[in-house]
Amino acid sequence: YARHQLKMARLGINIDSHHSLKNRLKKIKRWVVSPELRAERERVEEDLGAVLDEQARKLRQLRPRSTGNRYESAWRRFVAGGQCTMAMQMTLENALKADHPLMHHTDPETYYRLLLERAGVPL
Repeated sequence: YARHQLKMARLGINIDSHHSLKNRLKKIKRWVVSPELRAERERVEEDLGAVLDEQARKLRQLRPRSTGNRYESAWRRFVAGGQCTMAMQMTLENALKADHPLMHHTDPETYYRLLLERAGVPL
């Protein structure tokens, strides 16, 4: 790239007015990359990969574990399985919310366990 620029400067060619030459030199610059730049790029890519892996690990640690939703997933499977109509689901949920108004927010697993018991699902 630098060699081509020097040659054109010696010949008195101004590449600002010759767009095709300017674009061609940009292509040559992209094609011909020095080994030092290539090594630097690979090093930076490895560093970025390590940083991204570390960020992903931190995100996995921050995410709450979903091991305690046994009854909720059983209720969702029961409803999605077609064994329970939408009207029956709404009736059960509204009746339980009337008996225990804040249980859905304070203790969701007990809430879903009671829903399953009211629906007659064996646990």
